Amino acid sequence: MKSRILLAQLVVSPCVSAFGADHHVPRDFGTIQEAIDAANLGDWVIVHPGHYPETIDLNGKAIVVTSTDPLDHAIVSSTVIDANGTGSVVTFASEEGPNTILQGFRLTGGTGTAYDGDEGPGFGGGGIYCSGPVSPMIRSCIVSNNHVDGGWARGGGIYCHEGASPTVHGCLIRSNSVSGNPAAGGATTSWEGSPTFENVVMEDNWLIDTNLADLTYGGAMSSTYSEVTVRNSILRNNTAHVYRAGGVDCSFSSYLFENCILEGNSGHGIVLDNESTALLRNCVITNSMSTGLTSVTGSFATLLNTIVWNNGDVAIDVEYSSHVEATYSNIAGGWPGSGNFEADPVFTSLRRFDYLLDPDSPCVDSGDPSIDDALSDWHPRWPAYYPNGRRSDVGAYGGPGNWDWLD
Repeated sequence: MKSRILLAQLVVSPCVSAFGADHHVPRDFGTIQEAIDAANLGDWVIVHPGHYPETIDLNGKAIVVTSTDPLDHAIVSSTVIDANGTGSVVTFASEEGPNTILQGFRLTGGTGTAYDGDEGPGFGGGGIYCSGPVSPMIRSCIVSNNHVDGGWARGGGIYCHEGASPTVHGCLIRSNSVSGNPAAGGATTSWEGSPTFENVVMEDNWLIDTNLADLTYGGAMSSTYSEVTVRNSILRNNTAHVYRAGGVDCSFSSYLFENCILEGNSGHGIVLDNESTALLRNCVITNSMSTGLTSVTGSFATLLNTIVWNNGDVAIDVEYSSHVEATYSNIAGGWPGSGNFEADPVFTSLRRFDYLLDPDSPCVDSGDPSIDDALSDWHPRWPAYYPNGRRSDVGAYGGPGNWDWLD
């Protein structure tokens, strides 16, 4: 996957509004919130580079709030909304739908929003707080250096609460933190939500259990009673207590991972607990401090065309009436199932992408034979020096979603 931020491919251009009026900040309004308050259905709030010390609430409006160029990393980095420790940077809590779009900002300085949950009160969503039946589009944002603290503390970057189902595309969620008793989701947390993450990087997020009772869940992601989709994304170098997952920690939840890389996370790469399920298709789990995948307490995982390699203890650990089924996967130590094997995957890096397969890798053309790669050496965009057939590869750059690294 790309080592740099993966900007959204479907970002709406702010140059010309198809419908509604444009409201420029700071030309027309002194603050972003003032512009949002004045906007009507279909309007655009166009924010020019600068430092905006405020928090914003979209108030249920079907509008676009955008920087001047969401595809320009320099513009995104320099268009900063800074909560300065006064709450969540951005709030979606008024039934916003997919026509409510936020794109092209750096969101920082957030401390979350107070909420009452089934397990007690807490704070959530340092960068973005989504609550209730909301489904906004969040694109090409940098969510960084937010910190949530107190009670059940959740979602240093983003918190999805009680029905929230945002789509997060092309965002970098970095260096956020959560401290509490317990603490969950350094980058993102979902409670009774169904968020979708596409082309997202979650890195260098961490959790702190203030009572040192090992109650930290998911240095990158955590979820409870949720359905979560993650595609073409990287979760790396996130930290939780060694006995839980530095990558993903879920309870009573279901996950779909497609073409994802989980690398270098502390503790376990993924923990499935309390009857959770996960489907991992064309993924890589590597360099976790403990196991790559742990399934406990009646949980079930399915792996297809996936690599689990070079993790600290064992590749996969199954306990307490749980089950892991794998096919056409490369798993250190071996695993029963059709097409599975154990061999050095021979990773390489190219064009700022890590964990590509070397042309001599045993994972090339070793995936499920009923599935083709979307792109391979038959395609004019495929590098001539990188031989690869139609049959799906094992790993994050195989299968129907493998076009991403050539974009």
